[in-house]
Parts: sequence; C-alpha cells; structure tokens
Amino acid sequence: GNLSTPSNVVMAVPRPDGVTSVFMHVSKLSVSIQTVVSGWRQGRVDVTVVDENGAPVAGALVTGDFSGALNQTKSATTNANGVATVLSTQALKGTFSYTFCVTNVTQPTKIYLSDENAANCGSK
Repeated sequence: GNLSTPSNVVMAVPRPDGVTSVFMHVSKLSVSIQTVVSGWRQGRVDVTVVDENGAPVAGALVTGDFSGALNQTKSATTNANGVATVLSTQALKGTFSYTFCVTNVTQPTKIYLSDENAANCGSK
C-alpha cells in the first residue's frame, strides 16, 4: 500500500492569542432545485462549514463543481451561521438532475480538512 514507516515528527500550528480553532470542514451539504421564474429552475446547494469544535465558520469561500444537467464551477461565502448558498447561474425548464461536489474551502484564519467532511458531493 501507500503506508510509510511510523515517525516521531509532530506538526504544530501556532495559534494567535484568543484563537481557539484553526481547522474547518463541511458538516452538511444539502442539494435542491429552486424555481427562478416562469418554470425556470436552478440548482441550489447549502453547504455548512464548521470548525473542529463544531462552531460555524463565517467568511469561508466554498467552491464546487456542478455536473450533470448543470455544468459549471461556482462559489459562495458562508454567513454567520456557517452556511454558504451556492446557486447555479444556469437555469433549466422541467425536471433535471445534477451533482454538486465541493472542491475547496478557504478562509484566512482556518485550514480546510476535506478528509473530515461529512459529505463532499450531493445529487438531486
């Protein structure tokens, strides 16, 4: 496999005074379709980002790819509740399906740990 030999090396991340968390991950990914106007519908994904203590992370830029009936890369920033609402700018009529996968999350004071995500992708 891809296993290496055990090491005694420890990685340390300095924390400025008053900072209680340095990591973040996606705790929830909710995929839906919403009506825009007159039968036109778009993809909507609500992505919740939290720190290692489970507290919401505000100001994180969530980027991901729509695929399937919708094909584009879009981003949105998390609010005070840690939720970023990513909307497709493509709109379609009728029934359609798509998948959205988070490709990155950035925030100036946090390190993104994608391996901790509750979900990376969701489909509707």
